[in-house]
Amino acid sequence: MALLLFMYRAMGGKFRIGKAEEEPPPPNVPELDIILHEGAPYEITEIPDGQALSTIRIGVKNSGDSDITNCRVCIDAIDPVPAAIEVPIMLQEALYLPHMFPEILVDIATQRGGMNQYRFSASLADGISEKPSVYLDDATPRTLVVKVEAAECRQGASFKIWTDKEKHMHIKLISRIE
Repeated sequence: MALLLFMYRAMGGKFRIGKAEEEPPPPNVPELDIILHEGAPYEITEIPDGQALSTIRIGVKNSGDSDITNCRVCIDAIDPVPAAIEVPIMLQEALYLPHMFPEILVDIATQRGGMNQYRFSASLADGISEKPSVYLDDATPRTLVVKVEAAECRQGASFKIWTDKEKHMHIKLISRIE
């Protein structure tokens, strides 16, 4: 009994018979999060040149404890499928996500006021879009699967996007995809 009391005191009162201490998580584990909340900065409408410009976006964050390099964000699926669109649609490439850094906002789609169409925010390479902009009818709500991928890890989510009567775009998280 004296030996047990000695061991208990030697371990600072943390000695438990029959229970193991929880192990700390392994270091340098990368982890991606896709962030979306209602309203700004994920759903915004600006009037930069006299015409309303509505934009929807998501946040991408490295919530792990190591940097993530060469990350890409793309639209991997669209439903209903528009005839003129090829997926995946690259939204952002070569993204660097340091750990302990706030989220980075990635534009999904934009719509100019007065138009009955919106377009996806395809990434630019040397100032020229990889694929020509294709405008989609804003009367049809759509479901998108957005994937964020890097060599170290990946994350995905499905979203519903739509435009209201005032031509403001909206986005809602449906589910996360591991």
